[in-house]
Parts: sequence; C-alpha cells; structure tokens
Amino acid sequence: MTNDTKALSDQIVNVRLDIRELNTKMDGIKDLTKKVEEVHDTAKEALASTKSAHKRIDELVPVSTLVIQNEKETDRANKRLDFYDKLAFWFGTSILGSVILGGLGLWKTYKP
Repeated sequence: MTNDTKALSDQIVNVRLDIRELNTKMDGIKDLTKKVEEVHDTAKEALASTKSAHKRIDELVPVSTLVIQNEKETDRANKRLDFYDKLAFWFGTSILGSVILGGLGLWKTYKP
C-alpha cells in the first residue's frame, strides 16, 4: 500500500502543480482581459472624436462653397472693371485726339 500511497501522493502533488500553473495562466488572462477592455474604451473614444471631427468638417463645407462662390463673383466683377477701364481709356483717347485734331484743323484754317 505504501507504493499505492506514494503514487497517489505524487499524483496529488502533480494536480496541485497543474492547478497552480492554471491559476497563474488565469491571472494572465485576467490582465489581458483588462487590457482588451482598455483598448476597447480607447477605440470608442477615438470613434467619438472622429465623428465629432467629421461633423465639424461637414459644417465647414457650406462655408468653403460660399468662399468659392465669392471668389467667382469677385473675378467676374474684376473682369467688368477691366472692361470699363479699357472702354474709358479708348473713349478718353478718342475724344482727346478729336479735340486735338479739331484744334489743329481750326488753327490751320484760321486766317486773321
């Protein structure tokens, strides 16, 4: 019986060692579970931040559209001003040239 008792005692010791090893692994799994929960919380915060950023960007899109429209209107107004500047220059030079030619014509035909 001593041999059976010894074998039974060795098996109990082996079971205890296996239980201790499993307990150590379970502690590691618990730590891993905590880390996974932290990563999950961080991911939720990142998703909320991303949604908030997209909302702000979506609010800026109409503003950028208005800026582009204003730039186009400004370009059109500048083109009209350029046209009017050229028109005024040609009218001015034409009238001034006419006055000068008329003056020369009168001076040439004037005989006192």
